[in-house]
Amino acid sequence: LNIFILLIGASVFGFIIANVSSILDNIDRKGSVAVDKITKITEYLRHKNCPAVIADSIVNHFRQVYSLQATHDGMELLADLPTNIKNKILLIQYRAKLEKIAIFRHVPNKSVCLYLFEMMNPIFYQPGHVIMSEGEKASEILFMVSGEGVHEKASS
Repeated sequence: LNIFILLIGASVFGFIIANVSSILDNIDRKGSVAVDKITKITEYLRHKNCPAVIADSIVNHFRQVYSLQATHDGMELLADLPTNIKNKILLIQYRAKLEKIAIFRHVPNKSVCLYLFEMMNPIFYQPGHVIMSEGEKASEILFMVSGEGVHEKASS
């Protein structure tokens, strides 16, 4: 009987260790995939003789994007939930960012806000980068959710 209990205990211990190592392996793999992608991007930009200022901006953009991807990994899990439950979870998750975009405060249907928010793509600019100049025609709508911007009137 004691040997049987020892065998069960050892099996359970082995099962737990295997699961923990699998979880740690997955976490480490996601980080290494992001590093590999950034390395490939850097090599590509160097190969194409991209100016350093532009290359730094591109690499920093992708670093930010890959650091945010952890929040999007859970979207696969939410896909099978009923829409109303999924929307409640997403509203909690995105609340701080949705509150920073003033136009969403005037949209009574929060499902519409979530739909529009999920269609948006994050863009990251380096300090001092000119996003748009006065008189330029806009090709997209930009919402600043973090950082600082300066509006300068063009001299006549």
